[in-house]
Amino acid sequence: MPQLIQPSKDPLIHSASERSLKLSSSPTLALNSKAKAMRAEGVDVVNLSAGEPDFATQRSVVEQAKTALDNGLTRYGKPGGGPELKTVICEKFQRDNELAYTPDQITVGAGAKQILLHAFLTLLNPGDEVLVLSPYWVSYADQIKFSGGNAKFVSLLGLKGPEDLRARLQENSSAKTKCIVFSSPSNPTGEVLGAEVLKTIASFATEQKLWVISDEIYEYLVFEGKHQSILNVMPSLAPQTLLVNGLSKAFAMTGWRVGYAAGPDQVIARMRMLQSHSSTCLPGFIEKAAITALKGGKQLIAEDLDKYRVRRNVALDQAKMLQDSVGIGHCYPKGAFYVFLDLRPVLHNSVACKTSLEFGTLLLEKHHVGAVPGEAFGAPGFLRTSYATSEEQIKRGYAGIKACAQEVMHS
Repeated sequence: MPQLIQPSKDPLIHSASERSLKLSSSPTLALNSKAKAMRAEGVDVVNLSAGEPDFATQRSVVEQAKTALDNGLTRYGKPGGGPELKTVICEKFQRDNELAYTPDQITVGAGAKQILLHAFLTLLNPGDEVLVLSPYWVSYADQIKFSGGNAKFVSLLGLKGPEDLRARLQENSSAKTKCIVFSSPSNPTGEVLGAEVLKTIASFATEQKLWVISDEIYEYLVFEGKHQSILNVMPSLAPQTLLVNGLSKAFAMTGWRVGYAAGPDQVIARMRMLQSHSSTCLPGFIEKAAITALKGGKQLIAEDLDKYRVRRNVALDQAKMLQDSVGIGHCYPKGAFYVFLDLRPVLHNSVACKTSLEFGTLLLEKHHVGAVPGEAFGAPGFLRTSYATSEEQIKRGYAGIKACAQEVMHS
């Protein structure tokens, strides 16, 4: 038998960069993995933790990828996306957002997550500060750290209006502030930022000469009102704005890893250069699939969107049940596929369980329901539930949350 190589005791071998030591693992992926592991062991787990549709990718998209493979599109492509894909993305912005971009203002990468990391690496110098509207998507803070920046969190919870938001932005900004980042529709709250809020962000960024990164990956998942980009309310902000989007959520293409950004050509060129030194390019067959999805747009996924509307109504009915039975409130979601539950009334009356992290752990281990504690999103005391699953699973999951809350309240 071959001899196993023993781990080295040389401390140099085990040393790591300071930037890597600052990173923490994704709480959403960790809980989703734990729920899957429990399922693999035979435990009947209801998983409301995943930010991933349970629908299959559209057949026409899959067939296009298979055809591309049959045609031999398996070699290197262009960093930042090929000409056809970038042109289709420009057409998408014109059709859906009434925004005009040229292909040299577009870059494509391995998911919106990679695009966001490349944006922070491109824009931030060591010590630069980023205003992160909170609750926030889990990876923003770690990506900012990795890029040498410092995240400053600006809460949107309990916001009293535009002037209140302006005051919060001002309070958290300094001479080191370089950028504002937010998502709308929001992960985790499902909030869709209205025109007045977007105008406040845009005017503040204009006055302070800040970059704006607008994460719009849930754009098609708006169920009340209409999605607006920040550039729709203030087109003059375009020279200092990056719009980030991708195919993972609406098109049920999480594993395909297609994300893109639009912005000033010089910054986009720098991001494209980073792409050339990281994952190089998207595979050609995936580019062809992405083109099919983008050309189809919302029409292609109309049936999925109808199912989400039904599931959202089921989830909101269940959230009302929690409010009436155990006092758990929630943020009202107009988009995305999440309901953000407010556990604070329950936790306030508990001795044994005082945090949403403790609640989430108990919920999974004893009641076999996976959901993501609010600590992951900068909102302790909350719990993110996903309705990107069946109606039956949603109802079972909320029944488990109710049972867990009742146990916690009497502990």
